Amino acid sequence: MGGYVLFQSDRSDKAIDESQSVRQAELLAREAAQSGFNEMLALARGTEGSTSWDDIDEFLENVGYSYDSPLTRTLGLGSYRAWVEQGSADAYDVVAEGVYSFWNSTLDEADSAYHQVKLRSIIPTDDDPYDPGDPCTGLLCVEGDTEEYELTAGFIESQAGWCSAIYLQQFVPDGNYESGYREEIDIMFESGHYRDGYSTTFEQVIEDGTQLNFILAVDMNCSSEHDWDVAYGDATYNHYHVALEVDAEDINDMYEGTFAMIEEYSSSEGKWRIAFEDQNFYSEDQYLDIKQNGYGDEEWEYVCTRYRRGKCRRGYYTWGGDGWEENWPDYLRELDDYGSQPDYSDQVFWIELNPVEEEEEEEA
Repeated sequence: MGGYVLFQSDRSDKAIDESQSVRQAELLAREAAQSGFNEMLALARGTEGSTSWDDIDEFLENVGYSYDSPLTRTLGLGSYRAWVEQGSADAYDVVAEGVYSFWNSTLDEADSAYHQVKLRSIIPTDDDPYDPGDPCTGLLCVEGDTEEYELTAGFIESQAGWCSAIYLQQFVPDGNYESGYREEIDIMFESGHYRDGYSTTFEQVIEDGTQLNFILAVDMNCSSEHDWDVAYGDATYNHYHVALEVDAEDINDMYEGTFAMIEEYSSSEGKWRIAFEDQNFYSEDQYLDIKQNGYGDEEWEYVCTRYRRGKCRRGYYTWGGDGWEENWPDYLRELDDYGSQPDYSDQVFWIELNPVEEEEEEEA
């Protein structure tokens, strides 16, 4: 019986390690694809400003990269290929494929993860106002079949000793702005702490095409607790953490911030969990390690998790974590409360987007 239990435990550990490797490979493949997409989009946008083409075929020829002759780059064990192709008479598609190679211990053979990014861009004419042309492609982007969506949100837990407020940042498509977007920042939850099971919900109508972001405003001494009138940027806050890092040159190019974990509920489309870490005392490597490998030991220790030819493979080290436990049925990482390491359980809330149904007009 003892041998059976040890065997089962070993199998469980291996399954966790294999799941983590696959997840990491998928993430790196996605990052490779996004890198290729960004480079190709920049080339295409540069060509748009040129006067050396008259129609979409000539435009594509000037960009110079097609499916048969793509732009390719190799990034360590990852790579991408990117190209443009005709989307319509006045639009082109930017396509990028990312691949990341890894060793699949379950199959005992080399394997790879794959991700594709594809986006249609309409070429603006001289008579049109600026139009970014691209529906947002990143996380937390509002895009669908209706013009408006209702965003609701509520707390799951809040185990922090410090107080924090949460702000909603919106990048709303607007041709009157040079960037193509109008930025709006509004308070979503007032400064507070120990709000486990806080039932109050936030509701707001969001326009289609809007890129959402969430900002944690840390109020260490709780001087603004329960105050809804504190504006974003107020000196009462000690520091800020964003759920998504924003590229000022391209609003669509957003990625998960160091101090947040963003996960979609597998059982509910359009529902996400945002988990924030409020402290900022640790190194970026430590935050990344926790996000990838789970909670570790009380002190940072360089522990190699995978060797190759007697040497630790680059990136395969950990603070001591051996994988995340996940909550069934949504497979969200199971958060806990630690004071001596990043725990991402300080302010945790859910958000959900639902289309606003258009009211049918009654016949006279």
